Amino acid sequence: PDDLLSAKIQSLCPTITGSICCTEAQFDTLRSQVQQAIPFLVGCPACLRNFLNLFCELTCSPNQSQFINVTSISQTKNNSTVDGIDYYITDTFGEGLFDSCKDVKFGSANTKAIDFVGSGAKNFKELFAFLGQKAAPKLPGSPYAINFRSDADVSVGMKPMNFCPSTAS
Repeated sequence: PDDLLSAKIQSLCPTITGSICCTEAQFDTLRSQVQQAIPFLVGCPACLRNFLNLFCELTCSPNQSQFINVTSISQTKNNSTVDGIDYYITDTFGEGLFDSCKDVKFGSANTKAIDFVGSGAKNFKELFAFLGQKAAPKLPGSPYAINFRSDADVSVGMKPMNFCPSTAS
């Protein structure tokens, strides 16, 4: 990538270095989507980093072909667009992300951030089910359905994303 795009990616996704697998437009969409959650999660750097890593890896990782499988596409004019994916993630990462975020408080009302970014999820599977719902255009949420799975088919070269989750210090 050019230096400007690399700098933009590094500012949000410091773990994505060297080769990337996203366009500037895809990265800009990622940034605009996750920026809606940042105010709720900024109170805990580990939670925020894990949340960002989840979506940075999905969008720009050069290894995404190992843990992302497109399950449905749609035709819009003369373009094919992704409508649904399987995103293979280890339970360890899912639990680490949820555990780092479940007690983060937001605002003067001392409300749990997970109530806003995860619809009150009680575990990582509920959080991922909520995050994976396809949102209507222009609304916060995923532009396509994401089915978070931990049962990657290694016989076809798939392996779950296993980023080591950050923990609160």
